[in-house]
Amino acid sequence: MSINKEANEFTAVVLAGGEGTRLSPLTHGHVKALLPVGNHAMLWYSLRWLSAGGYSKPIVITTETSQDEIGAWFNKAGGSTGSDPQFISVPDDADTAQALKAVADKVLGSVIVVSCDTITNIPLSDILAYHRRKAATATILMKHKKLPDSKDKTAAKERHLTEFVGLEEDSRVTLFASSAELSDVKMKKAYLTRRPNMKLTTSLIDSHVYVFSNWVFELLKHKKTLTSLKHELLPVLAAQQFRRQKPDGSWGDLPIPPPSQPALTTSTPPPFPPVFTETDFGSKVHGSPTSVFYDPVRVYAYIADNGGKVALDPTTIKRLGDKTLPGEYLTRVNHLSTYHEANKELAKCASQGKEGSCPEWETISNELQENWMKPSKEGKFPSKVSVSAPSLIGTGYQPAEGVVVKATVVGNNVAIDTQARVSQSVVMHNVKIGSGCVIQNCIIGSGCVIPPRTTLKECVLGPNVDELKQSEHKGEFISKDDF
Repeated sequence: MSINKEANEFTAVVLAGGEGTRLSPLTHGHVKALLPVGNHAMLWYSLRWLSAGGYSKPIVITTETSQDEIGAWFNKAGGSTGSDPQFISVPDDADTAQALKAVADKVLGSVIVVSCDTITNIPLSDILAYHRRKAATATILMKHKKLPDSKDKTAAKERHLTEFVGLEEDSRVTLFASSAELSDVKMKKAYLTRRPNMKLTTSLIDSHVYVFSNWVFELLKHKKTLTSLKHELLPVLAAQQFRRQKPDGSWGDLPIPPPSQPALTTSTPPPFPPVFTETDFGSKVHGSPTSVFYDPVRVYAYIADNGGKVALDPTTIKRLGDKTLPGEYLTRVNHLSTYHEANKELAKCASQGKEGSCPEWETISNELQENWMKPSKEGKFPSKVSVSAPSLIGTGYQPAEGVVVKATVVGNNVAIDTQARVSQSVVMHNVKIGSGCVIQNCIIGSGCVIPPRTTLKECVLGPNVDELKQSEHKGEFISKDDF
């Protein structure tokens, strides 16, 4: 199928309005979507990925507060995304489902919803082919949870919700809930009886990339209590599967008729549970033979994993042929720990080159390699300056003699004075680091000024911090508001 046909079948929507409270203090006075990751704004990756997949005219939803700043960024730096988006603003307090409903009249066909904090190289065409093949109402891009690093003290401080996902063998999602406690997850006993093969897992993470049929807009219109895609819409859709069709044509507890799906005509019901009845699967079509069944609400997970461990489907197998599956990368930059990790991964991509599995990753890799460890405009670094891979150095880098940078992402127009040492860190744009500083495993926000002979270990500094109370800080989150 050609890209043009797919582009007519789907509309891409990027959600770029989140406040980024879990990335605090980096987002104090800073739009989350423009937070630099690997020296590109976070939103850059979403637009680049969609454009490479054939969707160069996405709808980008911003908040009323952030629309001007995001628009200004795109006018200056958006050319390299290959994208020509339409920007739509919604009220600052609009949740994700409310934001999506606001663009209903601009969506043709099904909709691809991408959060601006998702970075992936998984071929978009594979996800759409999977959604189409499953005749899905909703497809959720998920990955396996990475075991926490006991040494990562930043991650240890973060509060993560757990995804409770009920899966059938074919990755059909029969339960979807996010909660801090298992006791908060409710399920009727009768449902468990009807779905004996369901596997309840907490090992998957929702990546905030969804594909919805256009019918979902009609549901959002009539069910106004649905404000969040993840916490409300998806759980409702999962729960409305395998319900009984009523004589008036309605389905389960839905306020509107179910999505139009072809009836499944088989001599025996589809093989989900070993033993099947009308009630188990859905409902016999009224006035039709008993061998015809409806299954109109269908929710599936497209499951991937970093390191090449992917739940293979026929499309992927056909695409790879006899080749070894390359690593497919997928992360959400929605916590400080994942922000730091994503910068590390992108620095590795730029410094070593990474064999991607699709053009989307190659375009990102090439862009990063353009400014990997690039000398200053004078043509070379001063003497006795050391930059060790995997590092990513932005334009306008100004190191003095004796500076050592190891495994660090350095933003644009960063000045580092004599004998300073920076390792395992992220230093954003327009930062000044004084002489003799030691910075280890830190994230330094844009516009910060670090006084000479300051030691920072495992710290996070918000933007524009230009004074510190003492010469040594360890494990602290510091914002300009602290002074």
